[in-house]
Parts: sequence; C-alpha cells; structure tokens
Amino acid sequence: MKFAAASIALFVTVHLSPACATDLGPDVLIKGAYARVTMFMGDRLRDNDALAAHCRQETRDWAKAIEVGERAKSSAPPADAPRFGRRYDISEIVGHRYVSVIRRSDIDINATDEAGKTETFLWDSTTSKVISPAGLFDETEDNGPAMTRLLQEVTLGVHREIGRERAADSIGTLRPTLSGIGPFSLAPSTVSSKSSGLNFHFASSMRGRFGLQDITVFVSWKKFQNHLSPYGRTVFGGNWRERHIW
Repeated sequence: MKFAAASIALFVTVHLSPACATDLGPDVLIKGAYARVTMFMGDRLRDNDALAAHCRQETRDWAKAIEVGERAKSSAPPADAPRFGRRYDISEIVGHRYVSVIRRSDIDINATDEAGKTETFLWDSTTSKVISPAGLFDETEDNGPAMTRLLQEVTLGVHREIGRERAADSIGTLRPTLSGIGPFSLAPSTVSSKSSGLNFHFASSMRGRFGLQDITVFVSWKKFQNHLSPYGRTVFGGNWRERHIW
C-alpha cells in the first residue's frame, strides 16, 4: 500500500518562538505592511533541496494568507506589525526516503508569545511530496480499531508522563481519528533504516509556573503492529533510541 499524497495538520501549543529564533539569519523573511514573517530551517533539512524549497514556498503562501487576514482587521497598517515565525526541523529519516518533519509556528507581539502550534508531516524524498501517514495502517477509519488503539496508548503515555490530573487538558480534545490523536512523528530506532514507533508531541501547563512543559510520548510499533499495513510493517522495527533533531 502506498502513502496517499496529502498532508496532515496536527496542533499543540509550544513554548519555542521561531519568530525570535537566534539563528544567523532567516531562510525566509517577508516584511508586509500588516505582518512580518520569518522562517528558519534546521541544517539537515536545508541540505535537502526539494524539501527546503517546499518549506520556503509553504511559508510564502502562509505569509500571503496572514497579510490578507491582518489587513482585514484594520483599515490602516499598524505602527508595530505583529511578527509571525516558523521553524522546520527533521526529527527522523527512515530508509533514506521518508523524512519526518516538525513544523513550529507562532505569533509574537511585543516579544510576548500570543499563540503557537506544532504540526508534523511526512516527506517522500523519492516523489518529492508531502504524504499522508495513513498508508502505514491497514485502516484509518474514525473510531476504528487502529485509531482507537493509538488513542488508548497515547492517553496512557500522557498519564505516565504528567499524571492523570494534569493530563486532562492535554488529552481532553483528542479523538480516535487520524487528525485527532495528536501530532506525531516517526521515532528513531536501534535498527538502521527503521522507525521504532511514533513520538506524539504535547504541551502541558505547570501549576505555579509560567509557560508550558513540552511532553513527548513514545508509542512502540509493537503496540499497534496488528494494525499496520503490509507496507507499514516494512517501515517499523527495532527498539526506541534517544530522539534527536537535525
């Protein structure tokens, strides 16, 4: 079974501010009358010409949409236009073909994060396209066996990480659907050219502290192996190893 050519938008609040990143310079900088947009890429991603070009174009399209939206809010440009930022990083490469990418976006006004989100997507280096992870599973029906199993494992994982009380906010909006189980990326494996499972990315507020705590919940492929497609079984294998960002 092949991946279907489609993207999946998966959101969670994050504390990282791409708009204020400290890299040597942005890969994209667009100064509009109503908004300023910057974008940064990790070094390994920048070296992938097709993927880097996709990220640049995606950011330009995003900037156009932001400018239109901000313009609709006011009849005159603001004295200090809001700043929007993005950062793209590779979280894992599987089989020298499938690239798992984390995309962080935020808005920053007067050096204060107003909103943020994390999205993840898969890139096929052979076809140079964003692809859906649906092809990993034998079925992805809403409330179906595969998504229900994943939601159960994610819920247990968040409980283990931060406890049931704090977990309520993080998992309260999750649903047993491909777009509703939370943002996930392929996890590194002890076996070369394999993924050991899925990393789900969340954030949780901390009592008595400002800001959010990033949470990564790992779900081993062995937990959902009965729901993998024939192709999915060629992608996963091995055990978890420490995750890193390129």
